[in-house]
Amino acid sequence: KSKFHDDDESGNLLVLSPTLFPEPDASAAGVRTAALLNHFAAGDIFKNVHYGCGLKEDDQVLHAKRKIQMPNVSIDHVPVNRSTFMKEFLHSKQMKNLNAVIFDRFFSEEAYSFHFYNEKPNVLRILDMQDMHSLRFHRQ
Repeated sequence: KSKFHDDDESGNLLVLSPTLFPEPDASAAGVRTAALLNHFAAGDIFKNVHYGCGLKEDDQVLHAKRKIQMPNVSIDHVPVNRSTFMKEFLHSKQMKNLNAVIFDRFFSEEAYSFHFYNEKPNVLRILDMQDMHSLRFHRQ
């Protein structure tokens, strides 16, 4: 069993991006983000995988496309700078057994992390560094 949860509780993972949906057709970062989400959703570590984005998905065609690309990932609208909303969201049934949150860049960590410190202090917080340009430059 996963080290993130015991036999009696299901583990949940939340990935937060304040400005972007993963775009596997548009960038390498989009390919990697979608692959990570699908990997976690297909595995036995987390029962539920959520992708929270500050943008609303108004276009039903794009929403349907994302569901094809990430069939086991729930997409949630999680706006930035909405403390009341975040408090309610983090205490909702779907976030009850939240074990980990991944911030997709520094901006998302700055926008959302304090909510986790205040409302879910035991949640593992991870900062994804895939788009850090100094690392990209160094790898070349």
